[in-house]
Amino acid sequence: MKRFRMLIPVLAALALVVSGCQLGDVTGDAEADAEAIAAAVASPSDGMTQEAIDVGGYFFGSSGGSGSMMNLHSHVFPVNHARFFSGDLDNFVWDDATKSYTRTRSDFDVILPDHTVHVDSVLVQVKFFESIDATGDGYGPVDFSSGFDPLIHSMRYHREISATTTNLTTGTVIVHTAESDLAFTDIDTAAGTVTINGTRTREFDRAFTNGRTVVGTIDDTISDLVVTWDAETGTLSWSGTLTYVLNATVTRVNGTQVVRHQEGTIEFSGSSTFTVTVDGASYRYRLSDGTRVD
Repeated sequence: MKRFRMLIPVLAALALVVSGCQLGDVTGDAEADAEAIAAAVASPSDGMTQEAIDVGGYFFGSSGGSGSMMNLHSHVFPVNHARFFSGDLDNFVWDDATKSYTRTRSDFDVILPDHTVHVDSVLVQVKFFESIDATGDGYGPVDFSSGFDPLIHSMRYHREISATTTNLTTGTVIVHTAESDLAFTDIDTAAGTVTINGTRTREFDRAFTNGRTVVGTIDDTISDLVVTWDAETGTLSWSGTLTYVLNATVTRVNGTQVVRHQEGTIEFSGSSTFTVTVDGASYRYRLSDGTRVD
């Protein structure tokens, strides 16, 4: 009996150790989920915010895509983010049948402050409207000789991209493909505001330097996300909530695989950060590059 009594605290301690290890794995998986979601939102190479800033440079730039928004404060968005649209319609092909502009590029590199990106292929298609809600007949060809055409009040945007991104600080490599269907509505150049609705799907394969990998897909639904450009301060603010569905397989360093399924929200509150909720826990990230805020 005495020996049994002595075993109780030992077994209890062992249970705590095992439980701690399991909780540690779960926490690590949740954080990995949140990081993957944050990358889909704010990666300087292809994130949702990268697309919005690219398009916004055309809407709110003094000469429509001239790069006037490149003066954004670095805490809001990196100065040298990838630009696949920029309102540079000279390089797009006008299709009179669909009333849209299309551009394709392949096999080129983009060098960012903390990332290198090799783009296998990218397709961008845009369609402009005089209506505020991106409905009705497409408008065009667009008069872009003097910048943003004041007759444009909304736009539909489609992009397909396949690329490999390397984080120069962490060494993390992400092979990804993404497809976006977005509507930019209620464009108000005087107020510096636009509302975004639509969907984004991202397939990714993240390889960390410690041997851990995460392979999966993220589906984002964007509803009434308001983006505001403040010309005086040179900053952007984002207000609204996105919903996401994540399906991924995590391969840990020891070879163990864990299947992850998450459904949750991504919240923008008008600051330089956004919040991802996973398993009831909230994680905060910078809009500038998707890095974690401790």
